[in-house]
Amino acid sequence: MEQPGSDIETDIEEVRRCLADTPADSVDRLADRLVRTARRARERPDDVALLLTAYR
Repeated sequence: MEQPGSDIETDIEEVRRCLADTPADSVDRLADRLVRTARRARERPDDVALLLTAYR
């Protein structure tokens, strides 16, 4: 969620909100939400990478 010109603490808080607001059994939903949020950044129209793992 880090982006040029933004405060890293604000970006970390956004990730925390995404994690807290998405059901634990929905990795796909979390991935969609994180990518959607990242794509809103003006400085990053196509530079997005995401790695999530699920433990059962």
